[in-house]
Amino acid sequence: MGELQLFCLERLFFTAYDRAYVKKQNMLRFKIKQLLEKKEFDDNRRITINELAEFTDINRMKLLRSL
Repeated sequence: MGELQLFCLERLFFTAYDRAYVKKQNMLRFKIKQLLEKKEFDDNRRITINELAEFTDINRMKLLRSL
């Protein structure tokens, strides 16, 4: 197998992997947002990013980027 063919196969593999990773990340974001909305509706109040960061021990900026 030539170098170019090998390069193309590697690129196809990593492209498929990247797509699967992004799809999984988007599903997680969607599910987290959905759960937050349900909790807000059940409690009849807004949940702030600061509250979420404090409760989960995840950095506030990381949460902002993720949601």
